[in-house]
Order: sequence, then C-alpha cells, then structure tokens
Amino acid sequence: MQPYMNFNDTYGKGRVRLAHSDLSTQQITQTLSFNKQLTSSLNLNAVAGFEYLNFKSKGNDLGGFGQTGVAGGF
Repeated sequence: MQPYMNFNDTYGKGRVRLAHSDLSTQQITQTLSFNKQLTSSLNLNAVAGFEYLNFKSKGNDLGGFGQTGVAGGF
C-alpha cells in the first residue's frame, strides 16, 4: 500500500464521495461555393467557409468522513 493511504483514520467511521461532471461541445460549420463560367475558356471557382467550436466542462466533487463514536459514522 501507498504510504499516503491511512485507513486507520477512516476505519469504522464511514466515508462518502460524490462526483459529477458535464461536458458540452458545440460545433457549427458553414461553407459556400461559387462557380461561374466567365467566358468559354475562363471559369471562376471559389470556396469560403466558417467554423465555430465551443467546449464547456464543469463539475463538482464532494467527500466526507464519518464521526467517531457514531454508529455507521453518519
């Protein structure tokens, strides 16, 4: 066992941990193409585009230990 893990502090007291996380991703892509024959030997072709990306991440993490002398710790 790792030296930082001390189970004697929590043994018989109970322990709880609640965690939640949300990740939201939004992507919008727009493109526009243009084709035009200007003369019999000349064509104009163009492509333009725009892209939007948005990432959101949020969450929480709660933990606790029970009390000494209380049955079950909580």
